[in-house]
Amino acid sequence: MAIENVAQDSACSVASPDDLESLYQRVMTCKPLVHPSELDALRNLAEDASLTVRPWLFMAYAATRDGAFYKELSEDATRMRLLAPLSMILEEFAERMHMVAEMSKGAAMRIRVAGCNHEDFDVWRKEDPNADIDGGAAHV
Repeated sequence: MAIENVAQDSACSVASPDDLESLYQRVMTCKPLVHPSELDALRNLAEDASLTVRPWLFMAYAATRDGAFYKELSEDATRMRLLAPLSMILEEFAERMHMVAEMSKGAAMRIRVAGCNHEDFDVWRKEDPNADIDGGAAHV
């Protein structure tokens, strides 16, 4: 079974085939990471530009500034007052991105563990998920 091969792959973070078997059993009986009733809220989070695009642009702006920029902010109350709200927006954005990252990581791990029963799983992982092939990911 492919489960032994996956146990040796550090991406699953397991030490042995027994540990992977235990993880496999937990995944086979797990509850959703997010309740299905929250799907619309997740979709809204992804589609709402004020929750994603705007903070992303603010983050890019602030992250590309050097110390001279922040020194000016520390000395100019007018500019600081204009940019102060960015810190809250960016902190909230970081929290949302952390949540999204954790859900993505968990969902990917669950798929990977379920894939342990398929010898070709690693080959399939490298396929284009949008490819129009018989039985491929585009047909799921």
